Amino acid sequence: MTRDEADEVVVYLSVTYGPWSEMKKAMFAEDIIDLPFDRAREAAREWVRNSTTGRWPLPGDIRGGVNQIIGRQGTLRLTDERRSGVPVPKREGIENLRQMREALELKGAERKKGMQRIGDMLGKRVEERRGNAKSE
Repeated sequence: MTRDEADEVVVYLSVTYGPWSEMKKAMFAEDIIDLPFDRAREAAREWVRNSTTGRWPLPGDIRGGVNQIIGRQGTLRLTDERRSGVPVPKREGIENLRQMREALELKGAERKKGMQRIGDMLGKRVEERRGNAKSE
């Protein structure tokens, strides 16, 4: 969303829960500017309509609301950085998840091998020290 759109969402919340200082409004807007405008506005309205806490929302509350809205609409909240946060189609999202899982498993296996090598090196040093201590 644009800065003006983020400000619109924040002003709506400020009028409802405010008044908020200009600095608080600016910081809140910066924290939600990467969200889709329509969904952020809808999440803010749902927060105002459904909140029973009596407290003003945090940027994380709006983010959570956006994720719930996206979930209800059946689209995955997986994004491609090159597409600037645009939700991807479900099949593409599932493929992205599979690739991410494989990459994480590979990275974990490499890390485990590295830790094993470090452990082996440390073990040899401990054995060498014990051997030197016995020979003295």
